[in-house]
Amino acid sequence: MIWFFSNLALLFAQEGSTNKGSGDTEPQRRVCVFLSVNLSHSGEDVRYQELIADALEMEFRNAGFNIVPREDWQKARIELDLSNEEIVLGPNAMKVARRADSDFAVTGFFKLEGNRLLLEIKCYGVPQNRLVAGNLASGRSGLSVYNMINESVRKMIPEMKAAWEPLPALERLSDARLREITLLSEDEDAEVLINGEKSLGRVKNGAVTELVARDTDLIVEIRKEGFHSRKQVIRQLEGKNKYALKRLAKETRWASDILYTIGQNLGVGMGLRYYFLPDQFYAGLEDYFFLQHKFGSKSQPVVHDDIRFLLGNYLFFPPDSLFRIGVSTGFGLILTGMTVPDQPVFTDFYLNVFNGWIEVNLHTWSVFFRVEGKYGLNVGNNLLGGRWHLVNGSVPPLTLGAVKKW
Repeated sequence: MIWFFSNLALLFAQEGSTNKGSGDTEPQRRVCVFLSVNLSHSGEDVRYQELIADALEMEFRNAGFNIVPREDWQKARIELDLSNEEIVLGPNAMKVARRADSDFAVTGFFKLEGNRLLLEIKCYGVPQNRLVAGNLASGRSGLSVYNMINESVRKMIPEMKAAWEPLPALERLSDARLREITLLSEDEDAEVLINGEKSLGRVKNGAVTELVARDTDLIVEIRKEGFHSRKQVIRQLEGKNKYALKRLAKETRWASDILYTIGQNLGVGMGLRYYFLPDQFYAGLEDYFFLQHKFGSKSQPVVHDDIRFLLGNYLFFPPDSLFRIGVSTGFGLILTGMTVPDQPVFTDFYLNVFNGWIEVNLHTWSVFFRVEGKYGLNVGNNLLGGRWHLVNGSVPPLTLGAVKKW
């Protein structure tokens, strides 16, 4: 019964609030209202989570804030691998809110003991990266819950506005410690952070503008979903207010190869890769078809099909580096067929014990040169026996390849 009247009171309060004027509302700041953590000893009355969240959302909405939909911040929470309980911690709450493109993160807890409810609400400013407002209240459960929330939010709103209120424009621009810089980026809608914590917002129309301290080096980090984040040091120069950020590298999950191997001259190969870690660790399948033919009047060509499975990993250099190196290992099979009638098909199984390559990375394409260490297993109906595969008996197979990233 108490629960019924609590929700009824909330409904009437919401209806009455919609008739208020909006002249004093805070313009369009975004707020993430997280579910309060239940600290009750019995763990009961978890229904208060929804009641408190609904009431907080209504109060902030009536104060002129935009509420981030719960499905949006829940998606961000899952991406960051955080539980609902972990968001009660300020740093975690700000991480989720920042991922959800919110200006404020509202979190807290409640504790029900008998008919008494203890309620804490905290508000963190995401760009400010700190606690900007908070309130601890207690009272009777049931009908008085909404009044507690109403009073808490009423006390917090001025502190939230004060935290956001910028210095007057003339004062800001005349402050000798500050200067306005513009960061230019081709990555539209990417988030830009300074010194690992302060968010400057997202790139709009190719730029982000902000006041920063003079004569300091700025560590700028730029992030965008589907791309590799990167950090860049901006060294401020007197008289220069615009700085270009380097373009982000897109995360690669699939790629295809075209191959040419020295020692298997009359041939061409194709390959397919899947990256378990984007642009880092992959599994690849390659198929290289080639002929042996002396082109004499009585010569008969020999047909080969070299099929191999590889696990590869890049070393040391990041995905956006112009030059990269990597290693791979795996196994394969060379099928050999004679064009002379009644000849069997030969099978040479081998291990790709160790391959190493260097690569020129050109964003959506890359070109590599690979040295291959193949060792024959000497099993089944084979031709090459149990030995290292060498070209002309002296050098390992060398492969040139091009990779198209999807």
